[in-house]
Amino acid sequence: MLTALALVLGYVEYMIPVAPAIPGIKLGLGNTVLLYAVYMGSPLEATLLMLAKVFLSSLLFGGGFSAMIYSLAGGVLSLIAMLILCRVPKVGVLAVSAAGAVCHNLGQIIAASLMLGIGAVWAYFPVLVISGLVMGPLTGLVAKLVFRALKRSGGQQDINPKAFEDHRAVDITIIGILLVLAVGAWLLMNHLGLHVSDAQEASERSGYYVEVVQNSDVLYEIPVEEYGTYTIRNDETGGENTFIIEKDGVHMEQANCPDKVCIHQGTIREGDIVPVTCLPNRLSLQIISEKSIPNGFNLKKQDYDSVRK
Repeated sequence: MLTALALVLGYVEYMIPVAPAIPGIKLGLGNTVLLYAVYMGSPLEATLLMLAKVFLSSLLFGGGFSAMIYSLAGGVLSLIAMLILCRVPKVGVLAVSAAGAVCHNLGQIIAASLMLGIGAVWAYFPVLVISGLVMGPLTGLVAKLVFRALKRSGGQQDINPKAFEDHRAVDITIIGILLVLAVGAWLLMNHLGLHVSDAQEASERSGYYVEVVQNSDVLYEIPVEEYGTYTIRNDETGGENTFIIEKDGVHMEQANCPDKVCIHQGTIREGDIVPVTCLPNRLSLQIISEKSIPNGFNLKKQDYDSVRK
């Protein structure tokens, strides 16, 4: 019953985008059920509920393997935090829920930075902490109302009497500490030059680039999502090449070289190790990962729009 309820609430949550521009911000409706399991069930039952919700949600609602990993990382970290805090004296439901929401967002950021290899996603952290501090206590409030209704009905209060204890001062203190953490993280990110706009740009990239090399020098590192037609001229040889970046990959469209071998080399895609090469015009195209970009190459200062039609 709890798994079914968590899935239904998760689907409703999926249909209500809170902040589409910032991934990870959700209402947290499904976490209400998990919070109930943390207080009213055993750690094993709560863990099985979390795992069932993660795997079944990914199968039913889509998102793929990466989305499942993000949810799993957030769910594990959140559950650990809530299972520990709910056993600490004087810590109430609101604080436990807030900490669980913050840790869920933290787990997703850790998974994203490890999977994508993009440190800029940490710029989302202060925003997601604030989101957790708003949504988490609301989720906790719903759970507390459920607990009170159970107490009035005389059911299940003997499983975990602590669920009905009220420690408002401690809850406010813990939420305040988390808020200070968010402000400190925001100041640190600004000091390091990480902003939400940078994180949005980074998260939208696949992490692959079309590396354009001319005369043994790297001219451009063009994100593979930058679809369009590009023309490169070589002042030393008088050569001119036109290539196209599209959804299916990159191919040489035109070249003023005598043999046109580069045109017949076809389309290259992510994972291909053989570049498209025009020897007469000393130009080559290759798709590389972000980790393979040469040290010292400044992605922000390059101007590939100047050669795009």
